[in-house]
Amino acid sequence: MKRFYFLVVTIFMVTLSFGQTDVFINEIHYDNNGAVSNEGVEIAGPSGTDLNGWTIEFYNGNNSMVYETIILSGIIPIEENSRGTLWFLQEGIQDGPDGIALIDGLGNVIQFLSYEGIFTAADGTANGMLSTDIGVSEDNSVLVGESIQLTGTGTYYNDFSWASAATATEGLKNNSQTFSTAPAIISNNYLVSDLDYEVGSGPSIEGVFVVSGANLTADISINAPSNFEISETSGGFFSASVTLLKGAGTTISPTTIYVRLKSGLSIGSYNQNVICSSADAVSKSSLLSGIVSPNVGSIIITEIMQDPNAVGDAAGEYFEVYNTTASDIDMQGWVISEVGLESHTIASSVIVPANGYAVFARDADTLLNGGFTVDYQFTGFSLANTNDEIILTSGATEIDRVVYSDILGYPLIAGKSMELSLGAYDSVANNAGSNWGVATTTYGDGDFGTPGAENIFTLSVVKNQIKDFVMYPNPVSNGVLFMTSNNNTNKQVEIYALTGQQVFSKKLLTQEHLNVSKLNKGIYLIRIEEEGKVATRKLVVN
Repeated sequence: MKRFYFLVVTIFMVTLSFGQTDVFINEIHYDNNGAVSNEGVEIAGPSGTDLNGWTIEFYNGNNSMVYETIILSGIIPIEENSRGTLWFLQEGIQDGPDGIALIDGLGNVIQFLSYEGIFTAADGTANGMLSTDIGVSEDNSVLVGESIQLTGTGTYYNDFSWASAATATEGLKNNSQTFSTAPAIISNNYLVSDLDYEVGSGPSIEGVFVVSGANLTADISINAPSNFEISETSGGFFSASVTLLKGAGTTISPTTIYVRLKSGLSIGSYNQNVICSSADAVSKSSLLSGIVSPNVGSIIITEIMQDPNAVGDAAGEYFEVYNTTASDIDMQGWVISEVGLESHTIASSVIVPANGYAVFARDADTLLNGGFTVDYQFTGFSLANTNDEIILTSGATEIDRVVYSDILGYPLIAGKSMELSLGAYDSVANNAGSNWGVATTTYGDGDFGTPGAENIFTLSVVKNQIKDFVMYPNPVSNGVLFMTSNNNTNKQVEIYALTGQQVFSKKLLTQEHLNVSKLNKGIYLIRIEEEGKVATRKLVVN
């Protein structure tokens, strides 16, 4: 029965060859005389296999597109020699030439079978794959209550042969089918994720997966990929491999394996498979996924346009970030979110250069957004005019957060962005409304802001909490700077570039002079703290 539904399914991992599989399509029914009934697909495999997260995609052979997808569930029961079947009812399976793809919990195409002809999928998880014709089919001569099914003796798909329609055996082994005794590994945790940590603070928290075995002739060897490590004990000794001993029997009971992302790794995303293997058994794998995030405050929010005036909000909203480190940072995979429901995962590479800027906006078209250049266009996230949050997260690490509101002292004016003061370029100071000011430079169609460029707004650099504080000479030409005050006690001195990067820090003893000869010529902000009191100045180095 032909039904035309089109569904694009995107899954991140595809395998291009099927190899030997112990989980497979075992029975199909899609046509019979009269009104078609009980259409569906049966899956066979080792008992205990959890099909939650597996899917079946149905393909129309005439256009090679997916027309229906079903999400599987349930655990394969024991029917014979630690093997069994599960039946999945699906009304409306089309006549051929059509195809069926079986996809595991990681998005791997396990099988791509077809009936009444072959074709190459142009859609779905099997996109680009050539189907394998099973060689039998159904038509309106098939009796109600019959199906096409695998027959023979064996354990794996290739051990059996497809037979013409016979009495259906939904949820049971087929007519003339015998499941042989064969080793099997069961591992149902297809993905172990969120094994994250902030760079320099590893290893990650522990994740787990469970492994068991039946009809084994040898132990199960579990080998971790290069960037992960495993253990049979939480908090115990972690290593590159674990061996589960079968002893004198043929069975290994379900065993929890603990896994974590190794310490000492560089910033980046890590996705690798852990492999479970045993002699004569089909190896099973779980995808391990972790992120080593940059340090908190490595990327900070420095400008927000929440209420454009020249164009509408959907076109003109943006925010700007700044890289406070000396290395480029790629924000791909980071999440932009708020306290509420809105969020967006950055889907492509966004390189924020060392001590440089990147602009994120709702619309990247300069003809529509008010006339500014965008590094990344996001969806599913917007900026409220009066109060909202921007939260940047890498893996489990919150890198920066700004919560803005007029009640909190943020300067919310239509058509003018909020700019972070050049002297407040860190992830603590940028979450205080007093450190933000109104943009005074126009761009594009007339709104005010400096998207992608250094902010113009700077707080007053003069603060005089230290009594009778004097700093001289300023400008300084010979690299020696002197400071005096009423108390003349020890002082903590910090010097910042106008970008906000700290370039110098020293504790001065009483009446000690400051050597700034290694600073490049330019203008700096200098902060002096003495006995809990603070003085700030602009410093010119010639």
